[in-house]
Formats: sequence, C-alpha cells, structure tokens
Amino acid sequence: MPEVFNVMAKSDGCYIKLSWKTPSANGCPITHYTVHYREAMSSSSNKREWQTEFVLDTKKGDYSLQLNQLNCSTKYEVIVVAWNQLGGSHADGKLVYVQTEKGTTLKR
Repeated sequence: MPEVFNVMAKSDGCYIKLSWKTPSANGCPITHYTVHYREAMSSSSNKREWQTEFVLDTKKGDYSLQLNQLNCSTKYEVIVVAWNQLGGSHADGKLVYVQTEKGTTLKR
C-alpha cells in the first residue's frame, strides 16, 4: 500500500491549505488521493461527519489542495490517503490538526 508523507496543513483565514509529498509507487502507481476532513471534537460542535475531496491528478512531486467553505476559528482534523490498484494507504497515525482563523468564509 502507498504511504502519504510530509502532510502540511496551514490555515489562512477561514480555509486550509494542504500539501504533501508523493509516496513511492513501488511498482504500483498512485491512481488518486482522497482528503478527509471534519471539525475536531469540541463541546459546541455536533457536526462531525467526514467530508471528502478527491485529487485525481497523479503527477510526481508535491501536491497541494485548498479546503474552502470551512468555519472560521474552528479546529479541523485532516487525513490524506493515497490509492493504487491494491487499495488505500493506512490512515492510522496520519491525522493532522489545524485551526482556521477569524475571517470570511470563501464560497465555491
């Protein structure tokens, strides 16, 4: 299974910029990535369903993705999963936390 590494998450206002390195294909090329995110557990948060973004571009090198339509001043959990014909990378231990800032939410 492919292993995503060096996932970086940066808040810029009410959205999150993610970047990561392409994992080694080991003879089985990456077909796509999925980015899963949700609000982190808090006493005021009832909305905890995972949202998913698909990244189909499988170029080699660094990847980046911007998550829009997020709540301002909110902590999020993010997981990036790489996929090939054998399946997806294990998400265990790959959870990244990032806090959005005060600002205005971007609309799609």
